[in-house]
Amino acid sequence: MTVNIIADAFAPLESYFNGLPEVTTQAARIALNDTARGPAIKLARMRMNEEINFPAGYLNKDRLSVNKLATNADLEASITGRDRATSLARFATNGLIGKRGPINVSVSKGKSTTLKKAFLIKLRRGQTMDGQTFNVGLAIRLAPGETIQNKTMPANTFSSTLAGGSIALLYGPSVDQVFKGVASDITPNVADQVATEFFRQFERLSNA
Repeated sequence: MTVNIIADAFAPLESYFNGLPEVTTQAARIALNDTARGPAIKLARMRMNEEINFPAGYLNKDRLSVNKLATNADLEASITGRDRATSLARFATNGLIGKRGPINVSVSKGKSTTLKKAFLIKLRRGQTMDGQTFNVGLAIRLAPGETIQNKTMPANTFSSTLAGGSIALLYGPSVDQVFKGVASDITPNVADQVATEFFRQFERLSNA
């Protein structure tokens, strides 16, 4: 999901463009970029963390970032979220690696689900933990021929033959999915921030 912050926010300010086009363009570019890199992405992270129990620091620049800055020739900045699914292990509130559940999982704020047959498993690649390079997944063992139906996120599970049998690794929402859910809510506030910053920059540049 990409949210674009564009110069349409300045549509009522046509007289500024007609009177001082260069100054207006520069002010608009700075306002768009400063808002995207500051208040907009900060507000997005805050709203996303209010809804979903992402681990502290999870919504970093690698997962939610400004992927396009405005230029004088293209007055558009955009923010994008990573579309890779988030391991459900990141939302687990209990459990030890290799020990069978139940595992309690809390994805949405104020809600918790108990997965009786789930267990945490060490994966080969991932972040460094306790001096070793590995990641942790949340899995369930599947009976022969058993599949998982996930209507909300059908692509967020897959099967393997780790640990001597068929298992499925479980996933929660991606940063992209959560960002998409809050984008429309933060748009009015972001537009106000852009307009405020535009007037500040226009005054500064026109008096320089």
